[in-house]
Amino acid sequence: LSSGARDQLFLAMRLALAGELWKEQLPPFILDDPFVNFDDDRLSLAVKTLQQAAGNRQVILLTHDRRLARFFPGPINLQ
Repeated sequence: LSSGARDQLFLAMRLALAGELWKEQLPPFILDDPFVNFDDDRLSLAVKTLQQAAGNRQVILLTHDRRLARFFPGPINLQ
C-alpha cells in the first residue's frame, strides 16, 4: 500500500474502533496532520468522512496543509 492508502486505512480503522468502543458518549477525535500523504481525491473523501463524524462528536484537526482551507469556512490562521 502507498503511504496515502495506509493513512486512509488507519483513519477508517480509528473511526470504526471508536464507534465500537464508545457507543453512547463518543470522545473527541484529535488529529495532527493526518492527511500529509493524501492526494487531492483522497483528501476530499477523508474530509467528507470527518465532517460526517463531526455530526455526533467533536473533531479537532491540527494542520499546516493549506489544501484544507477550501473545505472549512473561516479557518484560523495563526501565522
